[in-house]
Amino acid sequence: MERRLAAILAADVVGYSRLMAGDEEGTLVRLKAHRDKITDPAIAKHKGRIVKLMGDGMLAEFASVWAASIVGGRRNLCLPTAWAYTDAREDRGAVLHRIIGLVLVALAVSDIASAQGLKPGETFRDCPECPEMVVVPAGRFRMGDLNGGGWDSEKPVHTVTIPQPFSIGKYEVTFAEWDACVSDGGCGGYRRKGWRRGRGDRPVINVSWKDANAYVAWLSRRTGYTYRLLSEAEWEYAARAGTTTPFHFGSSISTDQANYHGNGTYGSGRKGVYRQKTVPVGSFPANAFGLHDVHGNVWEWVEDCWHWSYEGAPSDGGAWTTGDNCSSRVLRGGSWYSGPKYLRAAQRSRDGGVRSDSLGFRVARTLFTP
Repeated sequence: MERRLAAILAADVVGYSRLMAGDEEGTLVRLKAHRDKITDPAIAKHKGRIVKLMGDGMLAEFASVWAASIVGGRRNLCLPTAWAYTDAREDRGAVLHRIIGLVLVALAVSDIASAQGLKPGETFRDCPECPEMVVVPAGRFRMGDLNGGGWDSEKPVHTVTIPQPFSIGKYEVTFAEWDACVSDGGCGGYRRKGWRRGRGDRPVINVSWKDANAYVAWLSRRTGYTYRLLSEAEWEYAARAGTTTPFHFGSSISTDQANYHGNGTYGSGRKGVYRQKTVPVGSFPANAFGLHDVHGNVWEWVEDCWHWSYEGAPSDGGAWTTGDNCSSRVLRGGSWYSGPKYLRAAQRSRDGGVRSDSLGFRVARTLFTP
């Protein structure tokens, strides 16, 4: 079994309880400033990432002991208590962050999720306002037009390996979650007034590919974990959830199973309801991986550049971000406005980054960075 080495650097905050008791608000502000200006840039410079952020400390992961040692040995990684609350009689030369451990660990690829206490199928949130996430297992699948009748852009059918578990939003990102980002100073402050299709627990709409990337950047800063858009291969793997039919629930579709333009039909399906707007996320049953609304409601941005076929596509599950078509990005899943054919798991679409009331997105979180 393949194994990867990682160095885990642990640090705590000296006198955290006393500092918080003396000036809770001021201590939190100064700790955040210290992270933004010193700790986070130092970790990122040496290709590390914060895997756990607690009030009184943190854990950071690096690909080598050398990189972890360099960061751990930086004197300016430590924050003088003069920045925070202190008694005049105390030594102002004391440090706030203290390196308390450096451990070299070997992680088997199949154990990556469990190393963080997460197993396939489990759900979690990294913060109260964060999206609910589901852990998806590693695996292999055939990607593209498996059933015939699709577009040339869905060919050739090819095998893709998802090499390690990752987590994915159980639902499409909602207005409430987007508004939390804006309220915290993220997402470019973009909160368009007068969105007509409902807010709250409905999927956020009128967001471009760049807007979606601004949201995942905010989530990463907010939590200390690596949030991102899905790759196109990850999206189809997660949407299919082990199935090979056009939809995860079978060869046809009805408006009891998804939100789409119900005046159209697919396969043996019948005409149904055309709701003419989004519905709250989770209104329809989940697939075998626990994901809701992978068919319909809103198109979902993914990371990949648009390509007119799968000739030369990656087989490792990664995003395809090379080529001449990166002015357009891939959309998946169909929307409330789409006919049923456009909701198929293999269906691909694209856009140049506009904002539309049929476009939204779903997030992923990396569980391990080699």
